[in-house]
Amino acid sequence: MALQITIDEALEVARHEIARVISESDRLSKYTFGEVGFLRENDRVWTFAAGSEDLIEQGYVPGAVIVSVDKEDGHVWTREETEQYSLERERMKRGAQAVV
Repeated sequence: MALQITIDEALEVARHEIARVISESDRLSKYTFGEVGFLRENDRVWTFAAGSEDLIEQGYVPGAVIVSVDKEDGHVWTREETEQYSLERERMKRGAQAVV
């Protein structure tokens, strides 16, 4: 897979998406969030988050809005894509362990 977008471009996508998610949520829009920052990556996505100390203090886990941006085309991954990727990775791990 060739990278088509940069991490800086992905960060801008994440900032926009996180702002949209917060503004469209009656619950989340009541809280203050920090800057959007890099959280982690894998071979397919960069993941970014904006945390809220208020949410964390109230016991919410993770206390942040988290967005994954596809490295190839820059789209924001859906929950379904994230779950599918996790299932595929888990199957690959199990398959690799069976071969050993």
